[in-house]
This record gives sequence, C-alpha cells and structure tokens, in this order.
Amino acid sequence: MNGSGELGRPGSNPQPEIAALILAAGASRRMPGENKLLVKIRRKPMIEHVVEAVLGAGVERVGVVTGYQADRVGRALSAHPVALVPNPDHAQGMSSSLRAGLAWLVPEPDGVLICLGDMPGLRPEYIKTLIEAFESELSPRICAASHRGSRGNPVLWPRTYFEAMRALGGDRGARVLLSRYSDRVALVEVGSAAVLQDIDTPADLAREADRGP
Repeated sequence: MNGSGELGRPGSNPQPEIAALILAAGASRRMPGENKLLVKIRRKPMIEHVVEAVLGAGVERVGVVTGYQADRVGRALSAHPVALVPNPDHAQGMSSSLRAGLAWLVPEPDGVLICLGDMPGLRPEYIKTLIEAFESELSPRICAASHRGSRGNPVLWPRTYFEAMRALGGDRGARVLLSRYSDRVALVEVGSAAVLQDIDTPADLAREADRGP
C-alpha cells in the first residue's frame, strides 16, 4: 500500500459500516449499438461481474444506480440481493448518479464504496484489501484502489465527503474531489492492473474477452 503518507496501524475504533454504490446508469455512447453493461463476458453480463465482486467481498448494503435501459439491467441482476436505485436524471452525467445513490443511503454509513459498472475484472479480494485499509485508519482517509502507484477504482469515501459529492455537477463524477483532496487520499495497492481498466470502447471489450475464463 502506498499513497499520500503511510496507512495507519489498526486502531481500536469500532468496525465502520461500509455500503457500496455501483454506477450503472450510463448510455454506453462509445459502444455503438450496445448497452456495454449487458454484454456477456465470461458467460455473464459485465455488470454482474462487478456485483458479484462487491457481494463476494462481504458488503451487504449494495445499491446499483440505474438509468439507461434500467429494466434490462435490473433483470440481469434479479438473482442478486442488491437494491436498484433509479436515476431519472442519468443523462446529466455521473454526478447525478452519485446524488441518486447517496439519497438512497439513509441512514448514512461510515463509508461508501463507489464502483463503476464497467469493470468486469474486479475481484472480491481487491475490495477486501481496500476495506481493510479503510478500517485501519484512525481518522479515515479516502482510500483508492491502485496498482504500481497509479490510482484506479473503486474508491472508498468516508462519510465526511458525502456533502461535497452531492454538490458535484456534470460527468466527471468524484474525480474532481480526488484532485481537490489529494493530500487526503491513500492509494491502496491491490496487486492487479484490473482496477485501472474500465470498458468504454469495442477495443476495450476485445481486450477483456482475450483474458479468457
């Protein structure tokens, strides 16, 4: 693990409550003719891989923020114990999905794991590593999954930053906050470049398919 300073040693604070929001509302504009989240990779829709990774890490309170083709996304996830959180304003960009997700999180948890729905290489062990790092902080910082010093996703946000996330606009999501609060971000090495790789284009999709089972 590395980042803006060393992560602290495990403290005696009570175990924080962690929830997750999986952002799955976008219209896949760079994937012509496809809803990329429903494209099958290793015999499952892309979004299902992300949901299974989060649930497999032991996160019990999971919301999937939907918008574009919400009904189809919901059907793809019908076998999983997640909440479908509608975002009627999804055309306004990722910040609107964050607001919709945070509005659903009542009561608020101590931290929220923000995941992108187009990262099918995500694994439960990466998320567990991130949560363990967050729990080790006596005064929790923003914990971002990383590989070899490069910041990726997911990112685990302390409740302290929820209000700043609600104030965001446009399609940049919370990236602007990661820059604004860079001195409060801990990069958590997970041992895989998968946390740096999302699927936006047909070329990305072909790369992921080449990974095999």
